[in-house]
Amino acid sequence: MGSGITSYVDFKIIQRAFVAYEGGVHAVPSSKADVFKSNFGPLEKRRLGMFLQLCLPPNFLTPGQSGVPQRKRRAGGSDTPTLSPELSAALAENRGQSFEEFLESRKLSKTLRSMIAYGIAGMKSVSECENTSAKHGVNEMMNYVMAVGKYGPSPYIYPMYGVSEFVQAFCRYAAVNGALYMLRQSVVDIATDESTRRIKAVTLSGGERVYAHHVVSDIQQLPTTWQKGTQVGQERVRRAIFVTDRPIEVPMGELSAEEEAGLGITDMCLTMAPGCSNNVAAVSVLQLSHGMRVCPEGHYLVHLTAPYTETAKTDIDATAAFLFENYGQAMPQREETSLKEGDDGKQEGDGDDQEKEKEIEAEVKSAREEKNVGKPQVLWRCDFVLAAPFYAGHGEFSRKYLHFCQNIFYC
Repeated sequence: MGSGITSYVDFKIIQRAFVAYEGGVHAVPSSKADVFKSNFGPLEKRRLGMFLQLCLPPNFLTPGQSGVPQRKRRAGGSDTPTLSPELSAALAENRGQSFEEFLESRKLSKTLRSMIAYGIAGMKSVSECENTSAKHGVNEMMNYVMAVGKYGPSPYIYPMYGVSEFVQAFCRYAAVNGALYMLRQSVVDIATDESTRRIKAVTLSGGERVYAHHVVSDIQQLPTTWQKGTQVGQERVRRAIFVTDRPIEVPMGELSAEEEAGLGITDMCLTMAPGCSNNVAAVSVLQLSHGMRVCPEGHYLVHLTAPYTETAKTDIDATAAFLFENYGQAMPQREETSLKEGDDGKQEGDGDDQEKEKEIEAEVKSAREEKNVGKPQVLWRCDFVLAAPFYAGHGEFSRKYLHFCQNIFYC
């Protein structure tokens, strides 16, 4: 948002965020009203409300009439969150504890701890909760809290027409600011000044020499000689993408009156906590509708993302089987019919195929109505593993003048 490309990309807010765990699905609260409207018991509501109030930074006002926290800038124009004195004292009192132990010390139930850890703090596994320090976990919570109420009740936004719009947006923004695109050209050499330890120029595959003092690049696009001296790590995630015929159902008790009266939730984030669907690690679910302009009307695009571990494929499969009706079954295929050429030049069998298709559609529709199936049907799917190197250090020289791009895996 701070890059300035918003002039060329439209964003739309993700309506709500939910957490699924053993025993139910709950909306992640974005205000005090959401806490009291939730299906938790009276004691859980009180403890959750007190804990979230404790974690609110001092530069946040109480929720206004819109039901979302209103942002108040600090002196100097910065709105960076800071810990309240009460929260700082609580962390100091529980110094050395893990995030999970810190949540237990606040007398939060297992259900509330799951919602906070996986829905707000963004933890990916039970071991991460147990090995993450209390302070780091609270800082992750603050990232969520500071985003709530900035554009709406949800902290998440998504670009219209999908993330591929970023490419053309940066292209336009760069052109307006005097940048020049050279297509089908790669960098084959980077010239440096050893006396000043600065970059002088880059040589392109076409022989052109471009003078510059700074280079921004993905590690894999660097010349081979530069890749050898770069310390590189690797991050992986398993992804799966589905096209479905209806949205994922959400318990009506977790929706507002306006959402219940309308079309419900079509654009949402859902975090499947470990153990919810026999998954070992948390699985992130992002559902997008036609309103995002990423799929045809009446269809939905669903992204599943899980950390790349030994159980990653099993976690994705278990979550998909939990969410979708026909996952794991053979995808429907058109039956091939032998066609013969008639005396009049027409192909025989066309009418029979159409009648069969109509009969099949009627049978499927009738069966679904009889079973009152609420789960979405998978119309198309693909799954893959994303792996990309990330910069881990190349000395003082590159930190000043050579800047690396890192891929963002989680949406």
